[in-house]
Amino acid sequence: MDNILNRRMNCEELRLRKNTAHVWMLELSDLFPEDRYLRDLSKDELSRASRYKYAELKFAFIKRRFFLRNVLSRYIKCPPQELRFSFSDYGKPYISQKENPNSIKFNYSYSKNICILAVNRNHEVGIDIEKLHTIKNPKSLAKQFFCANEISYIENAHSTNECSFRFLQVWTRKEAVLKACGLGISEKLNSIDVIGMNPTHPISNSLEFRGLHINPLFLHEPDLCAGYLIALAKEGDLSMVQSFRFKEK
Repeated sequence: MDNILNRRMNCEELRLRKNTAHVWMLELSDLFPEDRYLRDLSKDELSRASRYKYAELKFAFIKRRFFLRNVLSRYIKCPPQELRFSFSDYGKPYISQKENPNSIKFNYSYSKNICILAVNRNHEVGIDIEKLHTIKNPKSLAKQFFCANEISYIENAHSTNECSFRFLQVWTRKEAVLKACGLGISEKLNSIDVIGMNPTHPISNSLEFRGLHINPLFLHEPDLCAGYLIALAKEGDLSMVQSFRFKEK
């Protein structure tokens, strides 16, 4: 982990260099379940938070939105509560160019207790995270949702655990690439092959899809968050990924 973000961090430390993506991680336990986080949320987010029946789920939602707004505000250089999100036809959030002169692109995902945010300048980005767990009937599910090459990759696993791992590996990569394209799982999952010709070295498979040149960087970083798979896909070239942890102090 390269750095820890807190309220006092200088905006200059978050400068995005060419062909670089930043990946931020929040572990929910790193923030306290306090109502003071509410002041950074929008009216719509406050309304959504109020509809949660259980306090644990309510504060998890509040923490995730607080994290998203506080990180992005340092790139956009405006107060967190003033960030206004728009949504594409497929539901991908973005900040309009008028309010975003540095053309900051971002994508966001969470699983269980971990939330991650990818930030990039000028080029679209997609990220997905999944907690490692045993998948029931992964080979059967793969045949329903994945393309032939991915199905073969999963069926050739040598154990039940490896089969589940490969299924989740394909799933996170596919989600990240489709999110980078602005489509998400609204697109048929078998419409794109994220394994390619060499499934054992998938770090930088380049591909063309829907008019975008996507150069995915698939990340599996136990040091970032053990027990989870992370996949990051960025439009165009990607020479470096810097990782940061958001932690309240």
